[in-house]
Amino acid sequence: MDTAQLTQSLWNFLQPYLPLLLTEAAKAGGKRVPDAVSRAWQLLTARWAKKPAAAEALEDLRRAPDDADFQAAVRAQVKKLLAADPALAGQLAALVPAPATSYHAELHGSGAIAQGTGATVVGERGVFIGGNASGNTIITGDGDKTED
Repeated sequence: MDTAQLTQSLWNFLQPYLPLLLTEAAKAGGKRVPDAVSRAWQLLTARWAKKPAAAEALEDLRRAPDDADFQAAVRAQVKKLLAADPALAGQLAALVPAPATSYHAELHGSGAIAQGTGATVVGERGVFIGGNASGNTIITGDGDKTED
């Protein structure tokens, strides 16, 4: 996973717990935060303490956790930290679940959509044959003239 992907995965992993992590509640009631989240947060904040810009970004986020600009500043500090410290990046990658694959598609009118490994698609009036169909007549259009 590259630095940008790890940064985004780490942020997605930590974000639901930020209200606790940014307050003393995380220390008092750490059982509400999963161990992997707590460990990842500890690894990050231990490094941030040594970097004034990161410490400032974190303090801004503590004061206004819903501020998108402050969140972006913290993500930028995470990205810099991961890029500068491959060992830390490896430790954090081991804690963060692999990103889930997600798909999005829109279909307007006739047609078909297939997404993901092994997906199969058959469009309008199409025929999918997963095995041998020799000797069969397959009609997919209008005006069938075969006799019953």
